[in-house]
Amino acid sequence: MIEHEDYFIKQAVIWTEFYQHHAPTEISTNPIFQQIDQRYQQAMENLLNLSDPKLARFVWTLINGILIEQMDNDPNFTFADQISLFTQMLIAYCEKHRT
Repeated sequence: MIEHEDYFIKQAVIWTEFYQHHAPTEISTNPIFQQIDQRYQQAMENLLNLSDPKLARFVWTLINGILIEQMDNDPNFTFADQISLFTQMLIAYCEKHRT
């Protein structure tokens, strides 16, 4: 993700802008958007080897928040810094909760 930071930030901006102009029900009931959402969630499950779809959704939600935060472009807390911290937190969580 860090290598493609600009792409992911632009994608988050486009989605945010799109959501501002459409009703939530229009998006949540659209089969195309449901398919896209499912693909993101499945990709997150596969990437992190997660069996819990809610955890995968939560991880993607946090990553989206980090991406949106990057619009501020604060050089003191870069995308790489935030992803590194998030990765450390996720590893600690998984080590504690996996059997």
